[in-house]
Amino acid sequence: VRPAKNSTELLGRLAKGDKVTGYREGVWIRTTYNGKNAYIAAQYTDTKPVLETLYVKVSTLAVRPAKNSTELLGRLRIGDEISGYREGVWFKITYKSQTAYVAIEHLQTDPVKVWSFSKFSYRDGVLYVHDSSGNIVSRRYVGDNHILVSLNHQYMWAFNNNKLIMETPIISGKTITPTVVGNFAVVYKDRCLYLGGTHYVDYWMPFYRDYGIHDAHWQDPADFYMYSTAHQYKGSAGCVNVPPANMATVFNNSSPGTPVTVIR
Repeated sequence: VRPAKNSTELLGRLAKGDKVTGYREGVWIRTTYNGKNAYIAAQYTDTKPVLETLYVKVSTLAVRPAKNSTELLGRLRIGDEISGYREGVWFKITYKSQTAYVAIEHLQTDPVKVWSFSKFSYRDGVLYVHDSSGNIVSRRYVGDNHILVSLNHQYMWAFNNNKLIMETPIISGKTITPTVVGNFAVVYKDRCLYLGGTHYVDYWMPFYRDYGIHDAHWQDPADFYMYSTAHQYKGSAGCVNVPPANMATVFNNSSPGTPVTVIR
């Protein structure tokens, strides 16, 4: 954006998709920029709005029926892909079959590296925990590789290079010997050994003192499912029991130092 035709001085820059109102003067368009007369090269403009695809980069994003409206039509989640048109600081979209607006500052052009389930989400190496309204209540930097264990869900997710490589039901500790909750990391890895002198396991990954993740062939396969209550009466002494068929993938994609997050 220049103060005069052919001027080398810059008043500022417009972004792709920005709406401009003005008058054609040869190869220039005369407009107003920050309250001043200004010119932009007509060859870089189009009379048709530019349809763009952008991605939500915040945990939740309000969708409104009009610019600056306080009314909410709904909320988008981090990583959601939306298409629409730029209108200043707003992005005009179609939401549930009606025209709507979202703040463009909360969007980005590249897909967000994100995973989400229930109250959890993971993007750009950070694990987030949300409340029922979608607000972030805690966060932990875990990098590209990590393991998340949810005791309420009786479920575990393992990530490698920012990708989910295994999700599996688990059986955690009994009520009297509960699995420890907190932020930990794999201490070391071992193969083919007896735990406590009685239970033989093919894979063993301790993450805090005697607490670890391992296969458990003695558990009934029918007890491994999301929201299972089997841990209450036939759970472990505190370890995270994994179906034998799933443990090898977790083991082979983890290493000493891999973050382990156990959440109630």
